[in-house]
Amino acid sequence: MNLLFRTALAAAVFLVVPLAQADDGSIVLTTDKREILASLAPISGPQVTSEGLDGKVVVVTFFASWCPPCHVEFEHLNALYETYHDRGVEIVAVNVFELQGGFNDGGVRLQGFIEDFRPQFSLVEGDKAVREAFGHVARIPTVFVFDRSGEPTLQFVHIRDAEKTNPTQEEVIAAIEAGL
Repeated sequence: MNLLFRTALAAAVFLVVPLAQADDGSIVLTTDKREILASLAPISGPQVTSEGLDGKVVVVTFFASWCPPCHVEFEHLNALYETYHDRGVEIVAVNVFELQGGFNDGGVRLQGFIEDFRPQFSLVEGDKAVREAFGHVARIPTVFVFDRSGEPTLQFVHIRDAEKTNPTQEEVIAAIEAGL
């Protein structure tokens, strides 16, 4: 089997067997996904629990400390958390690709990121299982907002060389409001 055919076959299988997606191909926050988020090692902030996400509007963002668009996003997330947490909104930031390019400083860069942005919401260490569960996350930032029933109100994936590198604060607010 040549490489092109195997690649096409793998892509076809991925399209035929999506992981907990709605009819339109969007990712849905299922009980399994809530449990995966709760199983991830905490980095800072409150411990994530599956029950703590159930029935809430949930923002899930995939980030790395070295990612400039993620810095822009984190500038707004604390304000959103302060405004919406008491109204039933949870934010979970999943750290992925932190060691991309072989950079390993023992977590110093990540700790500096946390000190700079002081997130009040949950930061967890991502792994392959969570990336696969959320549609094979391969780019950051990738941001999801789910309504109280787990249906998506926003899905954003940063595309390389795109002019728009992250959702605007207004877009995230509109998605949260739509989910309340």
